[in-house]
Amino acid sequence: MIALKAIDPQYISIVQRAISRTPEFFYLSSKPQISEIARKLMNLSEDAPFYISSCGMVFAHPNSTSDKRSYHVELDWHTDVFFTIPRSQFIHIWSPFVHDATIDIGTIWVCPKSHKDAMPKQKIDINIPYNHRYSVEVDEISKYEKIPVEVKRGTLVLFARDLIHRSGKNISDQVRYSMVGLYHDVNQEAFQPFSTQYKYYGQTPESYYYEIFKHPDARKIMYEQSAHGEPVGGV
Repeated sequence: MIALKAIDPQYISIVQRAISRTPEFFYLSSKPQISEIARKLMNLSEDAPFYISSCGMVFAHPNSTSDKRSYHVELDWHTDVFFTIPRSQFIHIWSPFVHDATIDIGTIWVCPKSHKDAMPKQKIDINIPYNHRYSVEVDEISKYEKIPVEVKRGTLVLFARDLIHRSGKNISDQVRYSMVGLYHDVNQEAFQPFSTQYKYYGQTPESYYYEIFKHPDARKIMYEQSAHGEPVGGV
């Protein structure tokens, strides 16, 4: 990954997105043993359905604290209540890949018992892309002890949705690889699944269609996409 980044950082995003949509990755993130534990922690029945969101592989490169591109995930203190479906009840899953999760490689840090208190005051930074722009105010963090979660490969960490946590600083010479995801309680009244939108970093379906059939409507859509930045599609 370090060599690929030196050639073209875009390659890292390609690898990251590809891994996160493989059958093997879906199998790991949806193993029955995980959902069984999650149900117990959320006091749900044995057959309660889950909806998995934000599930994917994330990378954190060595000493890249100023790197804000999408393939590099290093977040300040936050909860995920503004990162996903509003008012949904969910539980986090997180697991290290390739290397053990140590302080040096930037394992996650948590504020124990913070999930038992009222929602902390949070700020927004519109210069940060995606939902990662939300973080907990510094004065809120000072109330709590802060501890790193060091675990071995093959270990899965589950924690409450309101637990304040953050990424560690990767000061090693290795890339940190982690699996992340959220298990939502489908039976909650506030739960509403969302529609996924896709960003096409190469040719879009419309441009491919126009290339073959030369239909003016497809060309019109291509120009509209260009006017609004990166082209997107959805289901």
